[in-house]
Amino acid sequence: MGKSGWHHDEETKKRIAGARKAYFADMSSDERATFGNKVSMGVKKTVDAMSGEERNQKFGHSETSKRFYREHPEVAIRISRALSETRRSLSLEDRGQWARNAAEACRVSPLRAMSYNDEWRQRISESVKLLWTDEKRREQGRRALEQWVQGRWGSKTLGHTRNNYPSNWEFIKIVIRERDGNACRLCGLDGVLHIHHINYDTFDCRWENLITLCDSHHARTNYDREYWQELLSGKIREEGEKVIA
Repeated sequence: MGKSGWHHDEETKKRIAGARKAYFADMSSDERATFGNKVSMGVKKTVDAMSGEERNQKFGHSETSKRFYREHPEVAIRISRALSETRRSLSLEDRGQWARNAAEACRVSPLRAMSYNDEWRQRISESVKLLWTDEKRREQGRRALEQWVQGRWGSKTLGHTRNNYPSNWEFIKIVIRERDGNACRLCGLDGVLHIHHINYDTFDCRWENLITLCDSHHARTNYDREYWQELLSGKIREEGEKVIA
C-alpha cells in the first residue's frame, strides 16, 4: 500500500517559501550554512531511525522525534520561528474571510428550534412517553450534579446560555413554584420541576407568562409550540378567573 498524507496547496507552499526567505535573509552566510547542515543531518537521522518504528496515528511527534528535538532544541526553535513568520505572512483579508466563513457556518439562533431527522424524532417521541419514577428522577439529578461539579454542565447546549435570563431569575422561580403549589400545573407531579415561559421569551417574566411543569410536560413544550402556548395561556387565565371570583 502506497504512502498517503496531507499536503499543502500551491498557494500555501509559496507563502511558506516566502516566509523562509524572509527568515534566512537576516542570517549571515555562515549561520545559514551551519543551520542547513544541522537540519539536514538531523532530519536524515530522524527519518532513518523512524523507518522501523510504528508512527503515531494522532497529531504529534513520535518518541524518536521528541528525543531528537530534546537533544537539538535549536532546531525546534528555528522551525517554530519559521512557522510563526508563515502565519504572520497571511494577509488580514485572508484571516478576516476565514473568520467570516467560520462565523457563518457556526451561527445558531436561540429563537429557532433545532431540526431532527425522522429517526431522532421517533427516539424523542418514545423518550417523553416513559414513566418517570422517583428513582429515575434521583438518578438524573445525581448525573446533573456530577456534570456541574466537573464543569461539563451545559457544554453541549447550542444557542442557549444563562445570559438569556434576567438577573433575578432564581428568585422568580421560587415565587412561581410557591404560587403553583410546588407541583406541575398539568398533572400535579412534584419532584423535579421547571418554570416554563409560555411565549418562549426568557426575558418576559410576567406573572401570567410563567407556569410550573414537570420533566415530561416541559420536554413536550419544545414541539408544536403554538398548541402548548394556547393551552398553557388558557390554563393561567382559567386559574386567574377562579381567584378573582
